[in-house]
Amino acid sequence: MIPKIIHYCWFGGGSKSEIIEKCIASWRKHCPNWEIIEWNESNYDVNKIPFMKEAYESKKWAFVSDYARLDILSQFGGIYLDTDVEIYDGEKLEQYLQYDNLLAFENARAIASGLIYGTTKDSELCKNMMVCYWKNSFSNLEQKVNTHMNKPVICDYLPMLKWNGETQIIGNNYIMGFLEYDKIMKHYGTRSWMEELPNYSVRTPNWVIKKLRSPSIINKLEANIRLKTMAKVYEFIVYDLYDLGPLYFIKLKICKRKIKMRLLNDLKYRFRGEVSTEQLIEQGMQVGKKFERMNNVLIDDSHAWLIEIGENVTLAPRVHILAHDASTKKFLGYTKIGRVIIGNNVFVGAETVILPGVRIGNNVIIGANSTVTSDVPDNMVVVGSPAKILCSLKEYLDKERTRMETNPVYDEAYTLRHNISAEMRLQQKKELDGKIGYVK
Repeated sequence: MIPKIIHYCWFGGGSKSEIIEKCIASWRKHCPNWEIIEWNESNYDVNKIPFMKEAYESKKWAFVSDYARLDILSQFGGIYLDTDVEIYDGEKLEQYLQYDNLLAFENARAIASGLIYGTTKDSELCKNMMVCYWKNSFSNLEQKVNTHMNKPVICDYLPMLKWNGETQIIGNNYIMGFLEYDKIMKHYGTRSWMEELPNYSVRTPNWVIKKLRSPSIINKLEANIRLKTMAKVYEFIVYDLYDLGPLYFIKLKICKRKIKMRLLNDLKYRFRGEVSTEQLIEQGMQVGKKFERMNNVLIDDSHAWLIEIGENVTLAPRVHILAHDASTKKFLGYTKIGRVIIGNNVFVGAETVILPGVRIGNNVIIGANSTVTSDVPDNMVVVGSPAKILCSLKEYLDKERTRMETNPVYDEAYTLRHNISAEMRLQQKKELDGKIGYVK
């Protein structure tokens, strides 16, 4: 049974807005017999895991709460509410306490634990969701809405769950539909996680947008292969464009460059039919800091949770990482699957294919157009199809350093990003006749 405790987080020490004060007052009014606990720096350690520590240092309080609420609920049980949630019906809320878990659909495609998440002490689901944050870097998720972050975990825990936005009872777990949610409480959606951006959202009656977001509409479009692109555009309009507003996309110049590039990358992936790194992380892929993914890199989104990428990893253009192999499906009825683990300080050359079940060590270079079918030890250079050890990384780097002593070496002025002049291009072309050079 879920304890009668309402938890909320308020990190950063800022003053509460009028809406937030109104929402918290509604909890006290409609849930008079409940214990209400505010969690902040005075009673919670924000340095427990790197993700939360980085978020706190970046003053992204909402992202600190993403992990803190799971940790708190795991320790004490109860119900977590975002501070911009107003309660209308406390008596109805008490009826859900008989369940082990209480979740709510934000819309037809997302369950958001910030709207409401109720659970018992030492909840298995809660602990499983916490794991998502243990190995992921906050820098890879900054400015990203985390409504889908735990979706793979929820899918594993509740395999019978239908992602249709409707109320469902599965075992002793209650999943509240978004229409039912609106009768009990209201989420104002203050978007504190996007405080650096202006609010350009479109004002449309709730019943209209809920109708437009009906999963049956998107399903009908996706069912027709000729309309799949239209389905993506429609989904973009009724979710992203509605939530952020058209002026958000028109007036990107007022945003910080980092935020602007992240949004443009999301749009680029969406319209190229690729899955962005942020989406893959939401589906369970683990990625370290300083991850560089160049154009047309395909990462297996159907089994993203089986892929782990370390720190300072570069994937050159057209690299493919596969965690499944369907060659056996036609004949055996089963698809082969396997984990793919890439260590730290790894460069993967263009058009390389990494197959399921492969573990690549630390400090590794994989030559272009290779096919990696087996494990690669630490500190090695491999190349070929199948990839084989060429030499140690030390031997390779020593050889290149020796060549740099006699071959042309250029600084950053000789690159496109620094607007290399016509004269410098001609000079470089002549000097590299029959030679290999090096550019900063």
